[in-house]
Amino acid sequence: MNRLSRYLFTECTLAFLAALLILTGLILLPPTMKLFDFWAARGGEWPTMFLMVWLATPKFLAATLPMALLTGILVALGRLAHDGELVVLHSSGLSLYQIGRPIAMLILLVTALSMASNWLWAPQAHFLLMQIKNDMALAASRLTLKAETFNRSVPGLIIYIRGQDGSGTMSGILIHDKRNEQEPSTLLARSGRFYQNAQGSLALFLEQGSRHSKKGDGTLRQIDFATYDMVLQLGEMSGSPLTKEISEFTIAELSAAIQQPTTAYEARMEWHRRWSVSIMTAIFGLLAIPIGLRVQHRSHRGSQALLIGALLAGHFLLTMGGELLARRHILDPMIGFWLPNAMIATLVFYLGKRAS
Repeated sequence: MNRLSRYLFTECTLAFLAALLILTGLILLPPTMKLFDFWAARGGEWPTMFLMVWLATPKFLAATLPMALLTGILVALGRLAHDGELVVLHSSGLSLYQIGRPIAMLILLVTALSMASNWLWAPQAHFLLMQIKNDMALAASRLTLKAETFNRSVPGLIIYIRGQDGSGTMSGILIHDKRNEQEPSTLLARSGRFYQNAQGSLALFLEQGSRHSKKGDGTLRQIDFATYDMVLQLGEMSGSPLTKEISEFTIAELSAAIQQPTTAYEARMEWHRRWSVSIMTAIFGLLAIPIGLRVQHRSHRGSQALLIGALLAGHFLLTMGGELLARRHILDPMIGFWLPNAMIATLVFYLGKRAS
């Protein structure tokens, strides 16, 4: 790479990084406020809050990478045109392809980053974020049980504990269960702790105790146990079940889901969505080259900004409409997700031929 190519590559890269930082920060602001409310309501620690924001970021890179690449290239080329450097390059006999070659290298790198984010980082990061939120919900549930107090925070249960250590293990447990009105019961246990079962529900693991119940005919029944599992139906307090959604599937899991009749259609939609968003990054980057390499006068910049805004808005509406029609089985997922990209790619080819 010669000095001129390095110069163009550096200018576009710096402008792209600045646009990416600004756009990602703006888009992340509303979900960050929601995460902060969730974190503050459950008494989390600051490292956990920072980790949740970090894990939420890859999901939004899919939207910010194409826009940041388009904006960065246009800003960089606009500055070169304003300083007269593009005029010098054109006057020196450099063609569109010679000037656009280092910019195309940046587009390839950002497209690879978009593919990695859509296929690897975003699904795993979102699933880890859900795990952290679920664990915080469970921890908040435990904190509602105060020692030496008859706790009624769980519907249908009255729970008394003598104490609780730092690891969450409780001692001296008494539970009166009124959820089954036909057969109420009372449980006594030496120790116990909360945990989450395989179905994602909050449960109580009791050790060394007994269960006393009264049958409908008035007879009493006592059962001594070494261990006892009690599922606590807490609704929202127990956190969502840790089952992966299709948007959180890895490549292998998504490929397997396509082969299953019950999940094939949703998996195909997710497959085409990830590919179309990744390729959209490259298309938007290529769109910026013929537009930005035109000799820009001040009177043309307003119309150029309106053109770019209209293209972005049109592509967004077409993408949302195609996804909606695909979810309602009106359009095939391939058509719904790839038609907007095909239209912008046709415009890129037309502008590139004119500019060359």
